[in-house]
Amino acid sequence: MNLISAQRKILPFQMTVLVLLILVVPFISALGQTGSQIGDLIEENRYAFTYNGSFSGKGWDLVLDTAKRHKYFLLGEDHGSAEIPLFTKALIEHIDYELFVTEIDSVTASILKQIALKDTTEINSFRAKNPSALSFYSAREEFDAITGLIKSGSDIWGLDQVSLFSTGIVLRRLEEVCASNKAKELSSKLANLSDTLFKRAVETGNYDTLFILSSKQAVFDGLREVLKDENREAWNLFHDIENSWKIYNGVDGANYRSRIGGMKSKLLNYYFGSQAKQIEYHKVLYKFGAYHISKAESLLGGFDVGNLLSNLAHAEGTSSYHLMIVGRKGAMNTFLPSEGMDVANFNIENKKSPLHGLLPFAKGMDEKNWAFFDLKALRDGLKKKKLKIEDGFLKKTIRGYDGLIIIPSTTPSKN
Repeated sequence: MNLISAQRKILPFQMTVLVLLILVVPFISALGQTGSQIGDLIEENRYAFTYNGSFSGKGWDLVLDTAKRHKYFLLGEDHGSAEIPLFTKALIEHIDYELFVTEIDSVTASILKQIALKDTTEINSFRAKNPSALSFYSAREEFDAITGLIKSGSDIWGLDQVSLFSTGIVLRRLEEVCASNKAKELSSKLANLSDTLFKRAVETGNYDTLFILSSKQAVFDGLREVLKDENREAWNLFHDIENSWKIYNGVDGANYRSRIGGMKSKLLNYYFGSQAKQIEYHKVLYKFGAYHISKAESLLGGFDVGNLLSNLAHAEGTSSYHLMIVGRKGAMNTFLPSEGMDVANFNIENKKSPLHGLLPFAKGMDEKNWAFFDLKALRDGLKKKKLKIEDGFLKKTIRGYDGLIIIPSTTPSKN
Protein backbone atom coordinates (compact mmCIF):
# COMPACT_ATOMS: atom_id res chain seq x y z
CA MET A 1 0.00 0.00 0.00
CA ASN A 2 1.49 3.34 -1.03
CA LEU A 3 1.52 6.50 1.12
CA ILE A 4 -1.36 8.17 -0.75
CA SER A 5 -3.74 5.25 -0.31
CA ALA A 6 -2.76 4.99 3.37
CA GLN A 7 -3.52 8.69 3.90
CA ARG A 8 -6.91 8.24 2.23
CA LYS A 9 -7.76 5.45 4.72
CA ILE A 10 -6.61 7.47 7.72
CA LEU A 11 -8.45 10.66 6.71
CA PRO A 12 -12.00 9.56 7.71
CA PHE A 13 -10.74 8.68 11.20
CA GLN A 14 -8.99 12.05 11.52
CA MET A 15 -12.14 13.86 10.40
CA THR A 16 -14.21 11.97 12.96
CA VAL A 17 -11.83 12.99 15.76
CA LEU A 18 -11.87 16.59 14.55
CA VAL A 19 -15.67 16.72 14.50
CA LEU A 20 -15.86 15.23 17.99
CA LEU A 21 -13.39 17.79 19.30
CA ILE A 22 -15.40 20.63 17.75
CA LEU A 23 -18.58 19.35 19.42
CA VAL A 24 -17.29 18.12 22.77
CA VAL A 25 -14.66 20.66 23.78
CA PRO A 26 -17.11 23.62 23.95
CA PHE A 27 -19.54 21.41 25.93
CA ILE A 28 -16.86 20.45 28.43
CA SER A 29 -15.76 24.08 28.61
CA ALA A 30 -19.36 25.19 29.23
CA LEU A 31 -19.74 22.66 32.05
CA GLY A 32 -16.55 23.93 33.63
CA GLN A 33 -17.71 27.51 33.33
CA THR A 34 -21.12 26.65 34.83
CA GLY A 35 -19.53 24.89 37.80
CA SER A 36 -17.13 27.77 38.22
CA GLN A 37 -19.94 30.31 37.98
CA ILE A 38 -21.93 28.56 40.72
CA GLY A 39 -18.89 28.46 42.98
CA ASP A 40 -18.07 32.10 42.25
CA LEU A 41 -21.65 33.23 42.89
CA ILE A 42 -21.78 31.28 46.15
CA GLU A 43 -18.54 32.88 47.36
CA GLU A 44 -19.60 36.36 46.23
CA ASN A 45 -22.84 36.04 48.20
CA ARG A 46 -21.50 34.33 51.35
CA TYR A 47 -21.55 36.38 54.56
CA ALA A 48 -20.17 34.96 57.79
CA PHE A 49 -21.43 35.61 61.30
CA THR A 50 -20.92 34.10 64.73
CA TYR A 51 -22.83 33.28 67.90
CA ASN A 52 -21.19 33.91 71.26
CA GLY A 53 -24.16 34.55 73.53
CA SER A 54 -25.42 36.90 70.81
CA PHE A 55 -25.13 37.10 67.04
CA SER A 56 -22.68 39.39 65.29
CA GLY A 57 -21.11 39.81 61.89
CA LYS A 58 -22.01 40.86 58.36
CA GLY A 59 -24.31 37.87 57.78
CA TRP A 60 -26.37 38.59 60.88
CA ASP A 61 -26.62 42.30 60.04
CA LEU A 62 -27.94 41.46 56.55
CA VAL A 63 -30.50 38.95 57.86
CA LEU A 64 -31.74 41.33 60.55
CA ASP A 65 -32.01 44.23 58.11
CA THR A 66 -33.91 42.00 55.67
CA ALA A 67 -36.30 40.79 58.39
CA LYS A 68 -37.02 44.37 59.42
CA ARG A 69 -37.90 45.32 55.84
CA HIS A 70 -40.40 42.51 55.22
CA LYS A 71 -43.87 42.14 56.66
CA TYR A 72 -43.71 38.35 56.26
CA PHE A 73 -40.51 36.58 57.27
CA LEU A 74 -40.53 32.80 56.79
CA LEU A 75 -38.05 30.40 58.40
CA GLY A 76 -37.77 26.98 56.76
CA GLU A 77 -35.81 24.80 59.16
CA ASP A 78 -34.46 21.32 59.64
CA HIS A 79 -36.30 20.47 62.88
CA GLY A 80 -34.59 19.49 66.10
CA SER A 81 -31.44 21.53 66.70
CA ALA A 82 -30.81 23.72 69.75
CA GLU A 83 -29.22 26.42 67.60
CA ILE A 84 -32.21 27.31 65.39
CA PRO A 85 -34.43 28.36 68.33
CA LEU A 86 -31.53 30.56 69.51
CA PHE A 87 -31.64 32.25 66.12
CA THR A 88 -35.45 32.54 66.33
CA LYS A 89 -35.23 34.04 69.81
CA ALA A 90 -32.71 36.64 68.61
CA LEU A 91 -35.04 37.66 65.78
CA ILE A 92 -37.93 38.00 68.22
CA GLU A 93 -35.84 40.16 70.54
CA HIS A 94 -35.03 42.59 67.73
CA ILE A 95 -38.37 42.67 65.90
CA ASP A 96 -41.87 43.13 67.35
CA TYR A 97 -43.71 40.28 65.67
CA GLU A 98 -47.44 40.56 66.22
CA LEU A 99 -48.20 37.12 64.79
CA PHE A 100 -46.37 33.79 64.89
CA VAL A 101 -47.49 31.05 62.49
CA THR A 102 -46.14 27.55 63.04
CA GLU A 103 -46.28 23.84 62.22
CA ILE A 104 -48.52 22.63 65.07
CA ASP A 105 -52.28 22.23 65.29
CA SER A 106 -54.54 25.09 66.37
CA VAL A 107 -55.48 23.56 69.73
CA THR A 108 -51.87 22.93 70.69
CA ALA A 109 -51.07 26.49 69.62
CA SER A 110 -53.75 27.94 71.91
CA ILE A 111 -52.62 25.75 74.83
CA LEU A 112 -48.99 26.73 74.19
CA LYS A 113 -50.04 30.37 74.38
CA GLN A 114 -51.72 29.77 77.76
CA ILE A 115 -48.90 27.67 79.24
CA ALA A 116 -46.17 30.16 78.29
CA LEU A 117 -47.84 32.76 80.52
CA LYS A 118 -47.79 30.49 83.59
CA ASP A 119 -45.14 30.49 86.29
CA THR A 120 -42.31 27.95 86.29
CA THR A 121 -44.06 25.57 88.70
CA GLU A 122 -47.19 25.37 86.55
CA ILE A 123 -45.13 24.96 83.37
CA ASN A 124 -43.14 22.08 84.88
CA SER A 125 -46.35 20.48 86.14
CA PHE A 126 -47.84 20.59 82.65
CA ARG A 127 -44.67 19.12 81.16
CA ALA A 128 -44.71 16.27 83.67
CA LYS A 129 -48.34 15.40 82.89
CA ASN A 130 -48.11 15.97 79.13
CA PRO A 131 -44.63 15.11 77.87
CA SER A 132 -44.25 15.73 74.13
CA ALA A 133 -47.82 17.11 73.92
CA LEU A 134 -46.65 20.49 72.59
CA SER A 135 -45.00 18.92 69.55
CA PHE A 136 -41.77 20.77 68.68
CA TYR A 137 -42.38 23.18 71.56
CA SER A 138 -42.00 20.37 74.04
CA ALA A 139 -38.29 20.96 73.46
CA ARG A 140 -36.93 23.35 76.07
CA GLU A 141 -35.10 25.63 73.63
CA GLU A 142 -38.12 25.89 71.32
CA PHE A 143 -40.45 26.69 74.22
CA ASP A 144 -38.08 29.29 75.66
CA ALA A 145 -37.62 30.95 72.25
CA ILE A 146 -41.25 31.96 71.88
CA THR A 147 -42.05 32.71 75.54
CA GLY A 148 -41.04 36.35 75.08
CA LEU A 149 -43.11 36.55 71.91
CA ILE A 150 -46.22 35.33 73.71
CA LYS A 151 -45.67 37.54 76.74
CA SER A 152 -45.46 40.55 74.45
CA GLY A 153 -49.01 39.80 73.29
CA SER A 154 -48.27 38.16 69.94
CA ASP A 155 -50.97 35.96 68.46
CA ILE A 156 -50.28 32.36 67.31
CA TRP A 157 -51.75 30.44 64.40
CA GLY A 158 -51.29 26.66 64.26
CA LEU A 159 -51.88 25.23 60.79
CA ASP A 160 -50.97 21.55 61.08
CA GLN A 161 -52.93 18.41 61.87
CA VAL A 162 -53.09 17.01 65.41
CA SER A 163 -49.74 15.31 66.06
CA LEU A 164 -49.19 11.78 67.34
CA PHE A 165 -48.41 13.06 70.82
CA SER A 166 -51.02 15.84 71.10
CA THR A 167 -54.18 13.74 70.92
CA GLY A 168 -54.66 13.64 74.69
CA ILE A 169 -54.72 17.42 75.21
CA VAL A 170 -57.02 17.92 72.20
CA LEU A 171 -59.49 15.34 73.57
CA ARG A 172 -59.39 17.07 76.97
CA ARG A 173 -60.17 20.37 75.28
CA LEU A 174 -63.10 18.62 73.58
CA GLU A 175 -64.29 17.45 77.00
CA GLU A 176 -64.20 21.06 78.26
CA VAL A 177 -66.28 22.53 75.43
CA CYS A 178 -68.95 19.82 75.27
CA ALA A 179 -72.32 20.44 76.95
CA SER A 180 -73.76 16.92 77.31
CA ASN A 181 -72.54 14.48 79.95
CA LYS A 182 -72.30 11.67 77.38
CA ALA A 183 -69.96 13.70 75.18
CA LYS A 184 -67.88 14.78 78.17
CA GLU A 185 -67.59 11.21 79.50
CA LEU A 186 -66.54 9.71 76.18
CA SER A 187 -64.04 12.51 75.47
CA SER A 188 -62.52 12.00 78.93
CA LYS A 189 -62.39 8.22 78.46
CA LEU A 190 -60.61 8.58 75.12
CA ALA A 191 -58.20 11.16 76.53
CA ASN A 192 -57.25 8.76 79.33
CA LEU A 193 -56.82 5.98 76.78
CA SER A 194 -54.58 8.21 74.68
CA ASP A 195 -52.39 8.97 77.73
CA THR A 196 -52.15 5.29 78.62
CA LEU A 197 -51.16 4.31 75.08
CA PHE A 198 -48.58 7.09 75.02
CA LYS A 199 -46.93 5.80 78.22
CA ARG A 200 -46.91 2.28 76.81
CA ALA A 201 -45.26 3.50 73.61
CA VAL A 202 -42.56 5.31 75.60
CA GLU A 203 -41.84 2.16 77.60
CA THR A 204 -41.70 -0.18 74.61
CA GLY A 205 -40.53 2.14 71.83
CA ASN A 206 -43.40 0.82 69.69
CA TYR A 207 -45.34 3.83 68.42
CA ASP A 208 -47.86 1.79 66.44
CA THR A 209 -49.93 1.52 69.63
CA LEU A 210 -50.50 5.29 69.92
CA PHE A 211 -54.15 6.36 69.90
CA ILE A 212 -54.02 8.09 66.53
CA LEU A 213 -52.42 5.03 64.90
CA SER A 214 -54.25 2.18 66.60
CA SER A 215 -57.84 3.48 66.80
CA LYS A 216 -60.51 2.02 64.50
CA GLN A 217 -63.38 3.67 62.63
CA ALA A 218 -65.80 2.61 65.38
CA VAL A 219 -64.08 4.95 67.86
CA PHE A 220 -64.79 8.00 65.69
CA ASP A 221 -68.28 6.81 64.79
CA GLY A 222 -69.12 6.58 68.49
CA LEU A 223 -67.67 10.01 69.20
CA ARG A 224 -69.56 11.51 66.26
CA GLU A 225 -72.83 10.08 67.63
CA VAL A 226 -72.51 11.70 71.08
CA LEU A 227 -71.48 15.02 69.52
CA LYS A 228 -74.52 15.33 67.23
CA ASP A 229 -76.12 18.14 69.31
CA GLU A 230 -72.89 19.83 70.36
CA ASN A 231 -71.57 23.28 69.46
CA ARG A 232 -69.43 24.28 66.50
CA GLU A 233 -66.18 24.36 68.49
CA ALA A 234 -66.70 20.76 69.58
CA TRP A 235 -67.30 19.70 65.99
CA ASN A 236 -64.20 21.54 64.79
CA LEU A 237 -62.12 19.70 67.39
CA PHE A 238 -63.63 16.38 66.39
CA HIS A 239 -62.89 17.00 62.71
CA ASP A 240 -59.30 17.97 63.53
CA ILE A 241 -58.72 14.68 65.34
CA GLU A 242 -60.55 12.56 62.78
CA ASN A 243 -58.76 14.17 59.81
CA SER A 244 -55.42 13.61 61.50
CA TRP A 245 -56.32 9.94 62.08
CA LYS A 246 -57.23 9.60 58.40
CA ILE A 247 -53.95 11.16 57.22
CA TYR A 248 -51.77 9.04 59.50
CA ASN A 249 -53.57 5.85 58.46
CA GLY A 250 -54.38 6.57 54.81
CA VAL A 251 -58.13 6.31 55.42
CA ASP A 252 -60.32 7.38 52.45
CA GLY A 253 -57.21 8.10 50.40
CA ALA A 254 -55.87 10.73 52.83
CA ASN A 255 -52.12 11.32 52.52
CA TYR A 256 -49.35 13.92 52.70
CA ARG A 257 -51.06 15.95 49.99
CA SER A 258 -54.20 16.00 52.18
CA ARG A 259 -52.12 17.34 55.04
CA ILE A 260 -50.73 20.20 52.93
CA GLY A 261 -54.23 21.01 51.66
CA GLY A 262 -55.44 21.15 55.27
CA MET A 263 -52.65 23.54 56.28
CA LYS A 264 -53.39 25.86 53.37
CA SER A 265 -57.10 25.76 54.19
CA LYS A 266 -56.42 26.74 57.81
CA LEU A 267 -54.14 29.55 56.69
CA LEU A 268 -56.90 30.98 54.51
CA ASN A 269 -59.46 30.64 57.33
CA TYR A 270 -57.19 32.50 59.74
CA TYR A 271 -56.20 35.07 57.11
CA PHE A 272 -59.69 36.02 55.97
CA GLY A 273 -61.03 35.70 59.52
CA SER A 274 -58.58 38.34 60.72
CA GLN A 275 -59.51 40.58 57.78
CA ALA A 276 -63.21 40.24 58.63
CA LYS A 277 -62.40 41.34 62.18
CA GLN A 278 -60.26 44.17 60.80
CA ILE A 279 -57.18 42.84 62.60
CA GLU A 280 -54.00 43.94 60.86
CA TYR A 281 -50.61 42.36 61.55
CA HIS A 282 -47.64 44.49 60.52
CA LYS A 283 -44.89 41.97 61.29
CA VAL A 284 -45.45 38.21 60.90
CA LEU A 285 -43.02 35.35 61.55
CA TYR A 286 -43.52 31.88 60.07
CA LYS A 287 -41.52 28.88 61.35
CA PHE A 288 -42.00 25.54 59.58
CA GLY A 289 -39.97 22.68 58.23
CA ALA A 290 -38.02 23.64 55.12
CA TYR A 291 -40.23 21.44 52.91
CA HIS A 292 -43.19 23.76 53.58
CA ILE A 293 -41.81 27.30 53.19
CA SER A 294 -40.58 27.53 49.59
CA LYS A 295 -42.17 30.37 47.61
CA ALA A 296 -41.98 28.21 44.48
CA GLU A 297 -42.43 24.46 44.04
CA SER A 298 -41.93 22.58 47.29
CA LEU A 299 -38.77 20.55 47.86
CA LEU A 300 -41.06 17.50 47.81
CA GLY A 301 -43.02 18.66 44.78
CA GLY A 302 -46.34 20.49 44.63
CA PHE A 303 -47.03 23.86 46.22
CA ASP A 304 -47.09 24.35 49.97
CA VAL A 305 -47.82 26.99 52.63
CA GLY A 306 -44.88 29.18 51.61
CA ASN A 307 -46.14 29.45 48.05
CA LEU A 308 -49.66 30.36 49.20
CA LEU A 309 -48.35 33.02 51.58
CA SER A 310 -46.13 34.45 48.85
CA ASN A 311 -49.20 34.87 46.65
CA LEU A 312 -51.25 36.42 49.46
CA ALA A 313 -48.43 38.89 50.12
CA HIS A 314 -48.35 39.75 46.42
CA ALA A 315 -52.11 40.37 46.45
CA GLU A 316 -51.60 42.75 49.38
CA GLY A 317 -48.98 44.69 47.48
CA THR A 318 -46.24 43.60 49.87
CA SER A 319 -43.65 40.80 49.83
CA SER A 320 -42.45 37.82 51.81
CA TYR A 321 -38.87 36.72 52.52
CA HIS A 322 -38.14 33.00 52.60
CA LEU A 323 -35.05 31.86 54.54
CA MET A 324 -33.85 28.27 54.87
CA ILE A 325 -31.80 27.46 57.98
CA VAL A 326 -30.05 24.10 58.44
CA GLY A 327 -26.99 22.54 60.00
CA ARG A 328 -23.96 21.30 58.08
CA LYS A 329 -23.42 18.39 60.45
CA GLY A 330 -24.07 17.36 64.03
CA ALA A 331 -27.06 15.93 65.86
CA MET A 332 -30.75 16.74 66.11
CA ASN A 333 -33.72 15.89 68.29
CA THR A 334 -36.11 13.45 66.59
CA PHE A 335 -38.87 14.33 69.10
CA LEU A 336 -39.39 10.67 69.98
CA PRO A 337 -39.84 10.45 73.77
CA SER A 338 -38.24 7.02 74.31
CA GLU A 339 -34.82 7.02 75.90
CA GLY A 340 -32.04 6.59 73.35
CA MET A 341 -34.38 7.31 70.42
CA ASP A 342 -34.47 11.09 70.58
CA VAL A 343 -31.20 11.94 68.81
CA ALA A 344 -30.05 11.43 65.22
CA ASN A 345 -26.69 12.33 63.70
CA PHE A 346 -26.36 13.83 60.22
CA ASN A 347 -23.82 15.28 57.80
CA ILE A 348 -24.53 17.12 54.55
CA GLU A 349 -21.50 15.41 52.98
CA ASN A 350 -23.27 12.05 53.31
CA LYS A 351 -24.85 11.29 49.92
CA LYS A 352 -27.85 9.76 51.70
CA SER A 353 -28.57 13.00 53.55
CA PRO A 354 -31.72 14.82 52.36
CA LEU A 355 -29.62 18.00 52.47
CA HIS A 356 -26.74 16.65 50.37
CA GLY A 357 -27.77 18.92 47.49
CA LEU A 358 -26.61 21.91 49.57
CA LEU A 359 -23.02 20.64 49.62
CA PRO A 360 -21.76 23.38 47.23
CA PHE A 361 -22.68 25.93 49.91
CA ALA A 362 -21.20 23.93 52.80
CA LYS A 363 -17.84 23.18 51.15
CA GLY A 364 -16.17 26.50 51.88
CA MET A 365 -17.31 26.77 55.50
CA ASP A 366 -15.07 26.70 58.53
CA GLU A 367 -15.87 25.02 61.85
CA LYS A 368 -16.72 28.23 63.71
CA ASN A 369 -18.69 30.68 61.60
CA TRP A 370 -22.31 30.49 60.57
CA ALA A 371 -22.86 31.46 56.94
CA PHE A 372 -25.66 33.41 55.29
CA PHE A 373 -26.03 33.11 51.51
CA ASP A 374 -28.03 35.57 49.41
CA LEU A 375 -29.62 33.31 46.77
CA LYS A 376 -31.04 35.99 44.49
CA ALA A 377 -28.02 36.13 42.16
CA LEU A 378 -28.11 32.36 41.71
CA ARG A 379 -31.86 32.45 41.07
CA ASP A 380 -31.32 35.13 38.40
CA GLY A 381 -28.69 32.88 36.82
CA LEU A 382 -31.17 30.03 36.65
CA LYS A 383 -33.91 32.21 35.21
CA LYS A 384 -31.62 33.54 32.48
CA LYS A 385 -30.29 30.01 31.83
CA LYS A 386 -26.74 31.09 32.57
CA LEU A 387 -26.42 28.35 35.20
CA LYS A 388 -26.99 24.67 34.61
CA ILE A 389 -27.78 22.80 37.84
CA GLU A 390 -28.54 19.10 37.71
CA ASP A 391 -29.32 18.45 41.38
CA GLY A 392 -33.08 18.80 41.89
CA PHE A 393 -32.90 19.70 45.59
CA LEU A 394 -30.33 22.43 44.96
CA LYS A 395 -32.32 23.83 42.05
CA LYS A 396 -35.59 23.93 44.05
CA THR A 397 -33.80 25.57 47.00
CA ILE A 398 -32.45 28.37 44.81
CA ARG A 399 -35.80 28.89 43.09
CA GLY A 400 -37.88 28.80 46.26
CA TYR A 401 -35.73 30.55 48.86
CA ASP A 402 -34.33 34.07 49.03
CA GLY A 403 -31.64 33.19 51.54
CA LEU A 404 -29.88 30.23 53.15
CA ILE A 405 -28.17 29.92 56.52
CA ILE A 406 -25.89 26.98 57.28
CA ILE A 407 -24.80 26.34 60.87
CA PRO A 408 -21.35 24.71 61.04
CA SER A 409 -22.39 22.15 63.66
CA THR A 410 -25.62 21.59 65.61
CA THR A 411 -26.58 20.00 68.89
CA PRO A 412 -29.99 18.45 69.64
CA SER A 413 -32.67 20.42 71.46
CA LYS A 414 -33.72 18.87 74.77
CA ASN A 415 -37.15 17.34 75.39
